[in-house]
Amino acid sequence: HLQDMINKRWQVRNIASFLEKVLYKENKASLRTQAFKLLLLFLEILRNPDETQTVLLPASLDFTPFVPNINTKFPVLSALDKSCVLAPSSHSTSVENSTKMFVTLLGHMTNRAKQFPFWWNLFKTKFIITLYPDISKQLGLLDDNSTGFRPYCPPPLQTEILRELENWLKNTSILHFLWSDEHNVQIMLEIFRQSFHLPISCNETIKKSKDLYQNLFLIIQYPKSNLD
Repeated sequence: HLQDMINKRWQVRNIASFLEKVLYKENKASLRTQAFKLLLLFLEILRNPDETQTVLLPASLDFTPFVPNINTKFPVLSALDKSCVLAPSSHSTSVENSTKMFVTLLGHMTNRAKQFPFWWNLFKTKFIITLYPDISKQLGLLDDNSTGFRPYCPPPLQTEILRELENWLKNTSILHFLWSDEHNVQIMLEIFRQSFHLPISCNETIKKSKDLYQNLFLIIQYPKSNLD
């Protein structure tokens, strides 16, 4: 019943405003993580969320622990008035906490196979442009040369992307979706390319990337697509 009411835009602005406040980076990581999970459900229930709602998704993740001075299209949510912080944290955002929230997003995408196109399009327009700005520029997703991780996506994030990509490519419907669009194919190739450039300390991820690449391009019989 509540889902139907939200889908009909009941109290949508108030819900989004509340989630925004809870997702401020100054709040405790545990609280922000739970709010992020609620945000994922909220956006999914809306089905056709507008930009003011979808922008909360990338703005929830603080990428500065990976690259302190990173410039992103969607600045992280932060309280201008510190009295608005609901549960102040005594620590700044860490790589571990940011990675955990990122994994939450990827896992949600995997667990919602029927809604995967919806989540992938959000992921592509809100996250890929930061994770892989060069290919995003080539594909027309980004028009700014100064944003995102350059030259490579940080190893912790790249590792998690590859781990989830393996799950996505085991699902026939997701595989077909990713392989039926040239832009998606180029993004997947960029993911593999960057995986091969990971530091040697990520040797297990590099090996997994090589094996997955071989299976994908040398073994798997792909469903027909407009690229054939």
